[in-house]
Amino acid sequence: MSDNEVANKWTKVKTRKILGPVLAILGLLYTYHSHLNACPREVIFAGGAVLPPVWLIFDYWGLFDRTEESLADFE
Repeated sequence: MSDNEVANKWTKVKTRKILGPVLAILGLLYTYHSHLNACPREVIFAGGAVLPPVWLIFDYWGLFDRTEESLADFE
């Protein structure tokens, strides 16, 4: 495998397609686990209110490739 193939293996688009669902599943598992352990609901609510906007900001500024994608890809 050449260096060029290794460099193109994990593009921003591929990273986002993997990282988004993985983080969603981890969030659901944490929510389920916290209900079993009587985690305060305020913590779950705060995570649900804060983390999605943080993810969207990170996704736009960190993983969005303006040269290859358009904002319509976010829909």
